[in-house]
Amino acid sequence: MDPIKLQRIIDSGVDFNISNVIDKAWEMFKARAMFHIGFAFLISSIQLAFTLYLEDFVFIYSIFLSPPLIAGFYLVANRMSQRE
Repeated sequence: MDPIKLQRIIDSGVDFNISNVIDKAWEMFKARAMFHIGFAFLISSIQLAFTLYLEDFVFIYSIFLSPPLIAGFYLVANRMSQRE
């Protein structure tokens, strides 16, 4: 990151309160709890299936399947936080 840009951010006094962040995350979770639980279950079950039954292909799962699934979860959470 550019040092000038970093100094400008420091000088502007960014307000960051962890309590507000946790409260917002909890409200987002409560709004669509079954979606979050279901998607976490989906990812976990796919990972468990690869670990138990397809041991030779766990590397393929961790390189090609896991990142898009996790990124998709974050993209949806970002859109939810922006009320889209």
